Formats: sequence, C-alpha cells, structure tokens
Amino acid sequence: MNSWCQDLQQLKNVLVECFGDVGRPVESSRTKMDNFLAAYKNSMRDDEFYMLVDVRPRAIPIRWISNNVKRIIGGSSNTNMTGWFSLIHPSFLKLYLEYGKMAYKISVKHKESLIGKRTSYSIIIPIMNALDGKYWLFKQSCIPIEFDKNNRMVAHLNIYTRLNRFKKYTPSQPLIHFDSVSQNHLEAELIADMRNNVFKLFFSDLENRHKKLLIEYWRQYSGYLNGQGERPEAHFMSQKLNIQMTTIYKYNQEIIEYAREAFPITDFSDILSVLEFLHALFGAMEHSVSDKQAQ
Repeated sequence: MNSWCQDLQQLKNVLVECFGDVGRPVESSRTKMDNFLAAYKNSMRDDEFYMLVDVRPRAIPIRWISNNVKRIIGGSSNTNMTGWFSLIHPSFLKLYLEYGKMAYKISVKHKESLIGKRTSYSIIIPIMNALDGKYWLFKQSCIPIEFDKNNRMVAHLNIYTRLNRFKKYTPSQPLIHFDSVSQNHLEAELIADMRNNVFKLFFSDLENRHKKLLIEYWRQYSGYLNGQGERPEAHFMSQKLNIQMTTIYKYNQEIIEYAREAFPITDFSDILSVLEFLHALFGAMEHSVSDKQAQ
C-alpha cells in the first residue's frame, strides 16, 4: 500500500482538478459565514470544535481552527494539514483521504443542489488527544460555506463532535452520510463510489479468486439482509459457486486474515463479521456493481 504522503498528493491532485480555477470568496458569502458562525457559537456544545478548510490548491488548506481545540484534543489552533493528519488514527487515514476525494468530486458534480442549503456530509473518524495519546471517535460534518462569484465552493467549515472513546471500530451507524438534504442520491452516490473503491484501497494485493469470493459473499449477504436469499454460510456458498467446502474454508480464513491487516480498526471473528463491517460502512453490494474490481 502507498504511504499516506502519496495519498495526500492524490488528494492535492483532486483539488487541482476540481478547484483549480476557483476564485476569491464573494463578500456576501463571507457575511453569511460570519452570521452562521455567530449563531453556531451560541449553541456550540462543549465537546465540539471547528476549522475552516480552503479547497483552492494554492491556498493555506486549514485557514483557522477554533481556540477550544486545545481543550478537546490538545491540538493547536495553528495546526497545518500534516499536523492534523498525524492526529487521525493511522489505520483510518487512507479511508479518510479517500472520503475527502470522493466528497470533493460529489460537491462539484452536484454544486447546484448544494448551493444555498445548510447541507453537510459527514464521516466518523478516530482522532487522537495529543495530551494523552488516546483516541476518540468524532463525527466530522463538512458544510460548504464560502463561494466565489460563479457559485463554486471556496471553503467548507468542518465541525467535529466527540462521540466516545475509540478502541476497535464496531459499525453501529453509517460511516458516511448526508445531513439535512433532500437529495438522497448524493449520499447514495458518495457511498457507492466509496464502496467501488474499497477493493482498490484495501484489497489490491488480495488474489483474484479471493476477491471474487468476497464480492459474491457481499452480494449474497446484501440480498439476505433484504430478505431475498439465504444467509451466506460456507455450505451455501460452496453449493452456489460449486467450490469444495475445504476450499471455501481456506479462502475464508485467508480473507479474514487479510481483512485484519487491512482494517486493524476492528475485530473479525469470522467471514460474516467481515461482511457486516463492509456492509455497514459502504452499503449493499448490488448486482449492478462491476466485477472488474475483482480483476
């Protein structure tokens, strides 16, 4: 797998692609942001902090961070991108950067749907408290808040709400979702893009026969949850795919071991726990998904 520095460079490339010609924020946009922050600060929770992130490639990425960040995670209001990424759990950083790339592309593609709405798209991430080195789960909500004269996003406000101590990630709510938006296709599209890239991100070194089995497991498990098939136990998969049980068990164990290495943020006891994790994070593996991922 690439280092996170290489992944960060890919994110920068996306910024150039999506926001390379974005101009300065218009005054009315800044006024709206000031009014929003003034109202937000009056109702701000004790376990929240925020930062303004500029998407223009040649701008300072983190323009400012609220002063209470030191009290909540021991960070500095002068933290740069490298310092910020160092606080995110290393097992989660690759997924977080991929989310950023997908979210930026979605925001550009559907900018007409997002402009003028208090829309936020969110992700759950573990962030380290710099004072004691312990991790906490935070919900990061990204609100497009500054726009140029052509209504292109200049900056978004990230609000971080502390949830609970992080040990191992157990999916109990969607990893990625949109808030306060009627265009549900945005959430579906973002999750679908993440799901379609998960094999490129975390399973690129898994052998093709294992990928194909895992994709089919995921697809059958999605159908099972929708009441459209049996629970995909090893015996069921052996009959469906005409593969010997001993081979299914062998592949299952190898997939579990690979998943433990690729996703050390959680525990996997069996193949179903891998399927539960993938389904909770990225949704159903539908029949429309291309099997090119497994090639």
